[in-house]
Formats: sequence, structure tokens, C-alpha cells
Amino acid sequence: MTSSEGQFLDQLLGGIGVISDQNKIQTLDFTKAVAQILPAFNYLGTVFSFAQSEMEGKNQTLVNSSAQFPFLEDILTQDKKNGKVTTKNSPSRNLHRLMSAILFIKLLLDKLLKPNYTMYDAASEAYEAALAPIHTVIVKGTVRAGLLALPTTDGFLQSIGETRESAAPKAAL
Repeated sequence: MTSSEGQFLDQLLGGIGVISDQNKIQTLDFTKAVAQILPAFNYLGTVFSFAQSEMEGKNQTLVNSSAQFPFLEDILTQDKKNGKVTTKNSPSRNLHRLMSAILFIKLLLDKLLKPNYTMYDAASEAYEAALAPIHTVIVKGTVRAGLLALPTTDGFLQSIGETRESAAPKAAL
């Protein structure tokens, strides 16, 4: 799987920017941004490829909720009122999972181009900070073992049409 040169990282960062640039985020804007970010999991190999399909389902929950709840804040308010914030597959819980996935990708990119960081180091730290807190012990063990099969940093960058030199200024944004 290879991305057109430089386009994938630009699209990914555009999705993150949409989310971080708004105070009150529209649900549909958020779901579109998430759709731009989720393909990053496919470039990380099989250990994270399952995450993309899992997160796509969670994103679809929010798409389905967007007509009734135009802002993410509305979803949280309603689920809190109904006591469903932590209910499996509730829009609020799925929103939390999606935010954790976005944080993982952001942390991964932040760390990936730092000197002396390997893909394993960057992904391990990003996983522990963003996704491990929401995973069961079994999932954590599976992911941690799977981290050993990650592509190299250069292999990952090549698969998204980047080099360390071309990605560095984008990752600094």
C-alpha cells in the first residue's frame, strides 16, 4: 500500500487540524476528519489494521447521530443525561475511543521523527499514552506483542510517500 507522494500526511494533518482548530466541533465535521485520520492505521501493519475497521464502526455511530446531535457537545450532554456515557457502543463512548485513536496517531507522528526514536519506540509510547488505558489486559498484550512487527520508520514513511526530510516540517505543525 503506497500513498501518493506527500498527500497522505497532508490529508492526515488536515484532519487533525479540523479537530484541534474548533472550540465547538460539529459532529459531521468531526466524522469527516476522523475518516481522513483512520487510514493511518493501515500503514502500521497488521497489529493496527484491525483498529481501522473497529474505529470506522465507531465513527459511523457518530455519523448516524449527527442529524439529532449537530455538535459533539450535544452527544455528551444527552448521553450523560441518560446515563449512557460508558455504555458500550454509545455515541459518547465511541467518541472517547475515536479521540484516543486520534491522540495515538498524533503522538506517534510527534515522536516518530525525533532523533534516536525508532518506530517501535514511538508507537509503544503513543500506545501506552493513548490506547492502553482503554484496552483490556488481553488486548494490551496482543498489541504490545504486535508492536514488534511494525514497519521501520523509513518503511512507514515510504509507504505514505514521505521521507524523513519531507515529513519533518509537516510533523512540526
